[in-house]
Amino acid sequence: MYATRRSEKTHDAAFIKSDLGLRSYSRGKVQADQEFEPGTPMARLTATGFLVRYDNVGADGSEKLAGFLVARILPGFPGEFEVAALLSGDGEVFADRIPFPTVLDGNGAVDAAATAALKVALVAEAEALGIQFRPLA
Repeated sequence: MYATRRSEKTHDAAFIKSDLGLRSYSRGKVQADQEFEPGTPMARLTATGFLVRYDNVGADGSEKLAGFLVARILPGFPGEFEVAALLSGDGEVFADRIPFPTVLDGNGAVDAAATAALKVALVAEAEALGIQFRPLA
């Protein structure tokens, strides 16, 4: 891994500390005109199989972690979907490089309790997949 300056955005896969080669990865489809940063926790929708952001209170498949997005997805690609790679098991990630999701309340402010519950659920599901969170040091 190469060190990055704090002023830069995260480079693809810079959130991964270690993996077990190809068996740690899987693929999925992302709908067109979506934008995701590397390390984004992703889930697979039950009805369509498309990847979406992980949400622990969903009821459409978005509540089950599928893995962490390896490369940045930018909006504007042609077609109806793009194939994306996921770190989906047997690996370690740097906890401070994962863009943890936040939950907003009705006023648009961050709901601290719901965000903390989401983070706890995410870490537990990642560990069930064999993905461990490690400090940067």
